[in-house]
Amino acid sequence: MGRPQIVLLAMIGLFIAALAGMFLYRPAQPVPAADAETRPVGVILPAGEGDLYKYIWSLTDGEPTRAPNLIFAPQGRFTGFSGCNRISGTYALAGATLTFGTDVMSTRMACAEGNDAELAFLDMLKTVTGWTLSGDTLAFTAVDGRTVATFKPAQK
Repeated sequence: MGRPQIVLLAMIGLFIAALAGMFLYRPAQPVPAADAETRPVGVILPAGEGDLYKYIWSLTDGEPTRAPNLIFAPQGRFTGFSGCNRISGTYALAGATLTFGTDVMSTRMACAEGNDAELAFLDMLKTVTGWTLSGDTLAFTAVDGRTVATFKPAQK
């Protein structure tokens, strides 16, 4: 492949990236002033401004170095770590209601230990129907209102 073809391929790649950026870009919306004391639990502020989107949320009952975690994007997608594998998928958020899509994808690493905990974490995501945020604790709730998992923020 000669230099002109490489340059042409690079230009096509840049063009496609620019097109993708046009569809993925979402300008920040103004956020009304509010502090943790006045913001209702379960209410998300606009894209990128809410506390849910600011952190990597680490499961509180896991080992600190191998604890499952989740990262939420405002566009209804999440990524994370399930104890052995990287995961990603979709979620739906409406007020205090939170559900995870059935499209959760995972890498397929062979894990020497922690496989049971990973499967339990993935099964827990299927039961989530709500969420609360109190201080720096994110809690997932099931349909009966019981807390099924709690998370603390880590640096993003």
